[in-house]
Amino acid sequence: MDEAVQAVRRDLGSDAVILETRSTRRGGFFGLFASTVIELRATTADQVRPRKPREQSPPLISTSTPARDAYLASSVEPARTPLGHEARREQTRSMAKAMLREMESGPSEPPAPSPSGEGIREELDEIRGLVERVLKVQQHASPEQD
Repeated sequence: MDEAVQAVRRDLGSDAVILETRSTRRGGFFGLFASTVIELRATTADQVRPRKPREQSPPLISTSTPARDAYLASSVEPARTPLGHEARREQTRSMAKAMLREMESGPSEPPAPSPSGEGIREELDEIRGLVERVLKVQQHASPEQD
C-alpha cells in the first residue's frame, strides 16, 4: 500500500487525492499462491469537487383524519433538520398528548359497521402499510436511534 501511495504522489504530485482503494488477488492456482494487487483511483486536489448536499423532501404519508387533526392541533413544528434524542422524545410526547385529548373528546359520529369483514381487512392492510413506511423513513433518517 505504501508503494502505491508513493507512486501516486510521484505521478500526480504532493496534492494528489486518493478516491478509492481496492485490494485484489490475482494469479495462482484455485486461489492458492495468488499475489495481492492494490488498485488506487486518484486525482489531483484541484479536480475534486465537493458533493452537493441532498435536499430531502418530507415523506408523503397518508394518515387518518383524527390523527392528522391531532397533529395539526399540537404545537409541534415539523422537523426539517435532525433533532437530538431528547427533542424527538419530547415531540412524540406532545403529539401523543394531543391525540389523547382528541380521543377523550369522543368521536362526533361513530363509524357505521361494515356488513362484512372486508372493510376492516382493507383498513388493517392500509394501517400496516403506513406503519411500515413510517418505520422505514425513521430508520433511514436516523440510524443512531436506540
